[in-house]
Amino acid sequence: LLFVGGEFARKGGDVLLEAFAALPPDAAELTIVTRDEVPRQYGVTVHHHLSPNDPQLLALYRKSHVFVLPSRWEAFGIAAVEAAASGLAMCATPVGGLRELVIDEVTGLQTAAGSAADLTRQLQRLASDSTLRTRLGEAARERALTQFDAITNANRLIRLACQGVAGGGS
Repeated sequence: LLFVGGEFARKGGDVLLEAFAALPPDAAELTIVTRDEVPRQYGVTVHHHLSPNDPQLLALYRKSHVFVLPSRWEAFGIAAVEAAASGLAMCATPVGGLRELVIDEVTGLQTAAGSAADLTRQLQRLASDSTLRTRLGEAARERALTQFDAITNANRLIRLACQGVAGGGS
């Protein structure tokens, strides 16, 4: 399991730690990337001071199986887009921009904001079902590439702007 979020509490890190502690022993490992302090817990590894595009962060995306972001609120969720582009199954709250990326049972599993019990249930499903993880991860990657690629979206905006000019729009 991988969590990436600078603001640990706002991103639901405390809920994640509670949910993770409720999983069966050795069901999963949790890697946290944050700038905030995190209480020590069995099975949890914390990385501080990793920046975007850091080779070590990219390696964490590659070696993980599930991306978890139980945010209380989220403007967009760049880390979730990076996880999707890496082909990770996702488990996230349906808040802010995460609603557009994590489509329940399609690109990931949604979990109720603030509910450690619901998050534990979803993480158990993902930890025990490799077929589900693979299906969700492949769909997440496809959605990231078709809907959230910066170059593709810039070209779409240019086409729309040119259509507006050619069509007499302002």
